Amino acid sequence: MWVFTIIVQNTLAVLGPATEKRAEWRATLIQLKSQATENDADRLVALLEAVIGLLDANGNPGGSGINPTGICAKTWQSIMITLLRNGLKGVFPFHE
Repeated sequence: MWVFTIIVQNTLAVLGPATEKRAEWRATLIQLKSQATENDADRLVALLEAVIGLLDANGNPGGSGINPTGICAKTWQSIMITLLRNGLKGVFPFHE
């Protein structure tokens, strides 16, 4: 599931050293959310909404209220664990 890996890596990258790519990444996430909505992928839509909210909050997950399941849960947990361990150092490069 490479798309989930890219979600994690790019989100962490734009919250860290690649901040200049944040608007571009946010726009990509909105496109993905639109596609997921069209395909009735409710769990993915919820994950993408949470990630977009995280970007809007500059990496502060406070009160996101997300309760994902399956691969979406693993994706969200990967983002949160990395942020907790490393702060916003940006441990991943941004993938175009």
